[in-house]
Amino acid sequence: MVYEIERRFLVSSLDPKAELGRAISIVQGYFEIPFPEHSLRVRIMDGKEAVVTQKLGSGIKRREIEHPIALDTANLLLESCVHIIEKDRYFCQDWSVDFFHHPLKGLILAEKEINSASEKVCLPEWIKEAKEVTDSLSNLHLARLATDLKGTSAEPLDLVYQMLSGKILKIVLTGGPCSGKSSIMESLKSAMGSCIHCVPETAAIVISQVGIKPVPGDPLAVQRFNRTIYRIQKIFEATSAEYAILQGKQALVLDRGSVDNAAYMSGGLEEMENIYKTSRQSEYAQYDLVVCLEVPPPDIYEKMKSNNPARSEDYEQARRLGDRIKEVWRDHPNFYIISDKLGWKEKEKAALKAIAGFISNKNKTVS
Repeated sequence: MVYEIERRFLVSSLDPKAELGRAISIVQGYFEIPFPEHSLRVRIMDGKEAVVTQKLGSGIKRREIEHPIALDTANLLLESCVHIIEKDRYFCQDWSVDFFHHPLKGLILAEKEINSASEKVCLPEWIKEAKEVTDSLSNLHLARLATDLKGTSAEPLDLVYQMLSGKILKIVLTGGPCSGKSSIMESLKSAMGSCIHCVPETAAIVISQVGIKPVPGDPLAVQRFNRTIYRIQKIFEATSAEYAILQGKQALVLDRGSVDNAAYMSGGLEEMENIYKTSRQSEYAQYDLVVCLEVPPPDIYEKMKSNNPARSEDYEQARRLGDRIKEVWRDHPNFYIISDKLGWKEKEKAALKAIAGFISNKNKTVS
């Protein structure tokens, strides 16, 4: 197993007299795949050599699998890539320095491979000013940005710094059927709409608005449905985060998160990991707080069910599903349960207090 261990810096000031040594021209394209922390790219160097590379993970240490391929094969693959970047790479004192072409012209990224994640790295004298972006910015991020920039006059450096400064909290509101998520979402919008952006439940939209449902007794159809929900949910989350950052919001509140899907699979978290090619730790890390509402007593459940056409479970099924949801989320580091023994108003207040308090505490920590 081969790992890439490197530190990455966004350079804002470089000594104009620096002798950076030799350079190669690089064209690399990325395939848009649905798995978080995975990337698949094809790279052509100086128009003569080509490789295809898969990277898994994020941050300083990532698993890397790379294979040389024929140039004509690389050009064929490049035509199918969703995102493409071009850059000149210089090599100087164990550093590689990338100067990006249009539409990312002006961006400079410096990288250094190291022997261990704990190894100390000092910037060379010829890098006058730089910001470390190892955990927050990759070439895949920049390739996606290049796609967005095509046909616009936006300045790439401004957008990159906006991306880097725009970390937003992601809060999951979950629970069993008819536990009150939708109603509490509306209350959150009224009470905290100026600082949060609410994202509706993906599965409910797909089922009730698009008319696509899992087919009971057909494992292949159910698996396809689950993959569809996962892909759409990731798109919703990423797009909503970008929008919320631009609007100056402090947090996203999501009606369910990706791990909820494991509760609907017979194999639970292990099946989710296999189908989505992910890990529970990776999925947990996507969210800062999980607030779980327990299924209400039978009389309240039946009343709420009648107002929701996407719900087909009877009460016992709903209770079992609620327990499975608690089970798949319980190892999240910030997992908070709101008991069904509370009255509806108390349940609503507890949810709002938990979310508002978490956002407030995080803001104090940052400041």
